[in-house]
Parts: sequence; structure tokens; C-alpha cells
Amino acid sequence: MHDDQNQNETPSGLKALRSVPLQPSAFLATRVQRNFESSATRPKLDQKKNKASFLVGTGLMALALVVVGFWQLNAFIPPTKSNEPVFALGKPYLIRMDIREISHAEIAYAEISLGGDNIQFSSEKFKHIQRDKTIRIAAKSFSQKQYLPVVVEGVENGKAQVTVRFYNDRHELVTTRQMDLNFMGPKT
Repeated sequence: MHDDQNQNETPSGLKALRSVPLQPSAFLATRVQRNFESSATRPKLDQKKNKASFLVGTGLMALALVVVGFWQLNAFIPPTKSNEPVFALGKPYLIRMDIREISHAEIAYAEISLGGDNIQFSSEKFKHIQRDKTIRIAAKSFSQKQYLPVVVEGVENGKAQVTVRFYNDRHELVTTRQMDLNFMGPKT
């Protein structure tokens, strides 16, 4: 019966506890109040510091990417003082000489000359032309084309020229096309 008696007294006991006002100690009240006051001002300062740190960090990262990008770009494209194309040594390059404006009816042959000791013709099929500085091509081999293809290769650093002279059947010069090249870099 003891349990039944406790059950009957419990609701009245809770009512009595609820009627007693709870008061924290003076020390705890002032400590909680200071904590709330300081946390109300702290997030604004922390947000400003975090935002400033984020912006500075982002700016430095972007600057680092730009510097690395320019450094990599300069590693692959050597600087030149003119608008001449820059070609790597030891690699064959196809040069397309524009012949659209030339009247093919007048042309009998083309003479392609290489200016400079640092350039040579390049051909897998005709290896013997590598030692030549001038070759002649009959007009019938390029008469239906808009471009005359010339494959060259740089053998030393420096400037070179590819000159194409077009002649008629009386061996008279009709017109000339020229391209300046600049070879740079280690030989591959």
C-alpha cells in the first residue's frame, strides 16, 4: 500500500514544487548574462575577419594561378621581338604559300629557295632534297591548288626565309612569295 500512497501524494507534491519560484545564484546569473552579451557582438567581428581572410586568400590564389599560367605559357612559346612565327628545331613544318592570286596559265614552274644555313627541306619520301637549298617544281603539280605546300625543318637557332619564285615557260620571273621564319629551342 505504500506505493499507492506515494502515487496519491505525487501530484500534490509536484504542484507544491511548481509554486516555488526558482532563482539562479547571483554568480551564475551574471556569468550567463556576460556570455550572452559578448556572443552578441562577437559574430559580427568574426564574420568581418572571416570575410576579409577569405577575400585575401582568394585574391592570392588567383594571382598565383595567373603567375603560373604565364610561366607555363612562356616555357612553350619563346618571346620574340617581331611578328615572325617561331618554330622548334628538328621538327618538320608544312608551310602553305598562298597562290590563289596567281594566274596559273602563265606559270610553267616554281623555284623554292631556302635562305639561311639553319633551315632544310624535309621529306620522308625524298631524303636527298634535305641537302638542297633550291628545288624546282613543275606547275602541273600545283596548278589546281590554292596553296603550294613546302615542308621545312630548322637545324639551328636563328632566322630563315622560304622564297618561292614563279616562272613562265620563257623562264621569266612572274611573281615571288616569301615567308620569314624564326627557329628557336633545343634540337629534338
